[in-house]
Amino acid sequence: MSFYGTDYPDPLAEQERQSAIDRRSLELHSQILDVDGLRKIEPPSPLIENYLFHDSLAWLGGKPGHVKTFIAVEIACCVGTGTPWHGHQVAQGPSCTSSPRARLACPSVSTPGPSPTASPSRTSCSCPCPPSS
Repeated sequence: MSFYGTDYPDPLAEQERQSAIDRRSLELHSQILDVDGLRKIEPPSPLIENYLFHDSLAWLGGKPGHVKTFIAVEIACCVGTGTPWHGHQVAQGPSCTSSPRARLACPSVSTPGPSPTASPSRTSCSCPCPPSS
């Protein structure tokens, strides 16, 4: 509402906004862990021993032309096949089908399935890592 160029806040809208803030604050407060809660957190499980962990975020940084993509494809292929990555144990996981660059490096992984939503077939891999035995 405006009266002579001055805006007056709507008291009902302000009350609803404050209620939403209070609900969110209570929701976040309920997720705070005490010392016992922190002790109950499971340690991270390694995807690649001493390098990457499941359900984590990692950054592969470097200058252009310093083989970041090759390393990412190599890691993805080693995870896809369960092959150790440069002597580090790997927990086998989904194959390297999420990155367009990885699909170029692993043509057998990117072979389409019977439908667009089906998973790709995986008969062989031309990845840098040898297949696991």
